[in-house]
Amino acid sequence: DFADEDGFASVAGLPTMLSVSAGARHTCAVDVAGSVYCWGDGSAGALGYGSIKNIGQTLPPAAVGEVLVDGRVVSVSAGVDRTCVVLASGKVSCWGSVEFGDVQGP
Repeated sequence: DFADEDGFASVAGLPTMLSVSAGARHTCAVDVAGSVYCWGDGSAGALGYGSIKNIGQTLPPAAVGEVLVDGRVVSVSAGVDRTCVVLASGKVSCWGSVEFGDVQGP
């Protein structure tokens, strides 16, 4: 299980990041090339890797690689149990929980 802890945690092995968004149980970041990486609680599919595996405790985010989306990511927003990105084309792509409506994944 993930626990609340004070202090900073380094995320090793990832490329240089431009932005980061922290949701309730997961975090996603966009790198300088426009790729998005997510880690944390994967139980609702919010990480975007097509599984419900948690990433970041025993499996480092860098080992999983980028989330596959259809284009270069310019912005990311991590919510409670879903993630949305804005692509350079202007298209929005979301994945995770569908509790409140349709979500199309990467």
